Amino acid sequence: MDSIEKLTSAITLVEEARGVPLSASCVVHRAEMLEILDEAREALPTDFESARKIIETRDAIIEEARVSAEQMIAIAREDVAQMVEQTSIVQIARDEARKILGLDLDRPAVLVQLGTGDSDVNEKMTAALSGLLGWKDLQVILTKQPLDKDGKSLAPEGLDIRVVRHFPLARVLHAFDAGVCATGYNGVHELLPAQVPTVFVSNIRGTDDQEARAQWCHDMGFALRANQADLGDITATVKQLQDADVRARLSKKCAELPDPTGGAEIAKILYELAVREEPIRPSWLRYNQLRIQEHINRGMRHVAYMGLRRLALIYRFINPHIVVQVTRQEAPIWGSQNTAKELHPLIKGEQRFEHLITGASDSYIARRKEIAEAAYGEKIEIINTKKA
Repeated sequence: MDSIEKLTSAITLVEEARGVPLSASCVVHRAEMLEILDEAREALPTDFESARKIIETRDAIIEEARVSAEQMIAIAREDVAQMVEQTSIVQIARDEARKILGLDLDRPAVLVQLGTGDSDVNEKMTAALSGLLGWKDLQVILTKQPLDKDGKSLAPEGLDIRVVRHFPLARVLHAFDAGVCATGYNGVHELLPAQVPTVFVSNIRGTDDQEARAQWCHDMGFALRANQADLGDITATVKQLQDADVRARLSKKCAELPDPTGGAEIAKILYELAVREEPIRPSWLRYNQLRIQEHINRGMRHVAYMGLRRLALIYRFINPHIVVQVTRQEAPIWGSQNTAKELHPLIKGEQRFEHLITGASDSYIARRKEIAEAAYGEKIEIINTKKA
């Protein structure tokens, strides 16, 4: 404030003034002192007015700050409550899912599901399970026993393997802390929305491009991709799931995905089609164009069919069928074996195998033989061939 500054200058002037000997008086310049005091007097009203305004608005400023602080505290409490509620819901879902599957509630659980089939899947299974070794108190969940066609275990020593059979598994995915799965369409669209940290190991067969799907999930940060052709990379990538930070990062990224939709949209389209008063019809011109095109297509198909048929007849005339002379083969094998080790060679063998219920009656067996004979007849084998 200007008045305070002027008064401070006056005090300084007095303090620095020359003193009068043998007294407490001092000598100051009258005009200079009066000028300073006049300026201070003139500045006082303005300073007093500013101070008055500050005092008047102080309560409003304090109230505004108090309201703002309360709002911030309320928002923070709401966020915390929401986070606690969401965590509780997830925890409840996790515990309920584990109870359904019969899993321990306080131990980590990993789902391993790499599909079925060839020896390469068996090798991938062993490599993936090896990546889980060393995870403390882990329970490994499979949907079938980890055995090859000869009944040999695919799992390394030291893992607690649990085999569960539950359908649909998508409803209990919250039970798992992580997953190691093939990159099938359904698996990807179930695991990611469930926020299960997953390593995808693709199966390369058929027309399903699992590798492209796995690469997309990896590039977008939703999952880890293991090189399906490198068993060492499968083990190393699966081992990353033992890191809690990696699992948290993948789960957090999956949480950014929008909620799965589509059902409501499809229902709306079907409803609109059902209540539509007038059916959707093409124009008269378009309708007749389609009819003419259909007749042309039918005619072309008929010409193609007749041409191919005549070509086939000519080919068969030049290369007649082979007449096969046959003889009966040995009788089928009847049995009631129950273990995979016993059943596998019988099912895969050349000789026909008919499986019976354990402890079946003689009448049941006789009837089964009648049905099998009527359905399949006698199995035959080629012993000689010649052209007709």
